[in-house]
Amino acid sequence: MDEKLWSRLPEDLMQRVLVFLPIPDVLRLRCVCKTWNSLLSSRRSLDCPISTAVSQALLSQQPYLLCLTAVTSHPTIHVYNVSLRKWDVISLSFLPELDDISIIKSGGGLLYLKARVGYCDDTIFLTCNPLTKTWKQLPSVFSENEHYRSGMSSLTSMVCSSEPGRGYRIIEAGLNGLTDLRTKIYDSATGVWKTSGGLPSQVTGFESEGVIINNCLYGVTCLPYKIIKMELDGGSWSEFSPSLPKCAVYPHLVESLGEMVMLGGYDSCWEEGFIPEPTALKVWRLDRSKMEWECVSSLPDEMLERHLTKNCFDSLKCAAQGSSIYISNFDGSVVLVYDLVHNSWTRVLECPSLSNLQSCIEHMFVFNPSLQITL
Repeated sequence: MDEKLWSRLPEDLMQRVLVFLPIPDVLRLRCVCKTWNSLLSSRRSLDCPISTAVSQALLSQQPYLLCLTAVTSHPTIHVYNVSLRKWDVISLSFLPELDDISIIKSGGGLLYLKARVGYCDDTIFLTCNPLTKTWKQLPSVFSENEHYRSGMSSLTSMVCSSEPGRGYRIIEAGLNGLTDLRTKIYDSATGVWKTSGGLPSQVTGFESEGVIINNCLYGVTCLPYKIIKMELDGGSWSEFSPSLPKCAVYPHLVESLGEMVMLGGYDSCWEEGFIPEPTALKVWRLDRSKMEWECVSSLPDEMLERHLTKNCFDSLKCAAQGSSIYISNFDGSVVLVYDLVHNSWTRVLECPSLSNLQSCIEHMFVFNPSLQITL
């Protein structure tokens, strides 16, 4: 093989090769030579035809499912390629040496993380792009002499512009528990946090991840279960109707094909004030024409007994992309998939690394890779 010939491969041929590569291969090819590393890592690559071609190809691929193991100094990201139906691993070793790094959210090709500095109580927040191996520490979300206190479960969301170079926003609601019900929004265009409307006083925490539909952020509060929403442009919170189904417990909201979908346990005898004992996992879809929740499916009993446990509903992890809704629980290594269009249940090929009994799923996100989004 003539090394000189391959080193002078025309750019148009190189583009044709690169556009078909999955994410892990794009990450690995940076190790081939300095030129390729520069093309796929530098900010200048935004104007490079090769990088542009790869970015467009990544957008055309189906998203990746990220399953993150428990907190470590550098979390391991287990990546499931939906198109190729295979697992791979992405390392975050390019991040600085920090303690207790935890990934909070994924959006537009970026990851939003928090970490502890040394052995002190200072918590910092970062964003990073695993493809370009770039990261940025965000300014403190707290006021002077204010520190992060893990209290009630907060609601976090990340909104990224679909236009290259337009940046992203991060929304933090109830970050410091009942002592601070304000909503804080970070805008990468300005590089600062701004305080927006406060949460309703009766909110004591959030049951699950928030979901964005039609430029509104929705979240399910802890008992008593209610859905509240915030208009991203206005920043004010309000209660959203209709009420949740009476027998639904441990609810999780996701967005599927533009619709609001809810997954949760089903306890026909449950009454507020008592500990839920769900016997099934159900899927509800919000019929906006009637403003009513419609039960569309239940996880088959044999799959519930084999892959989940009936006491795992309070630790379910959910993510959705297109018509596919992914479900797992903290103690398990199995990921189930519900297809809203075909009303079918399947199981994702088991990840070898997660099959280790010492591994557990901390978070689960859908990841849309991008080389062109800026920090």
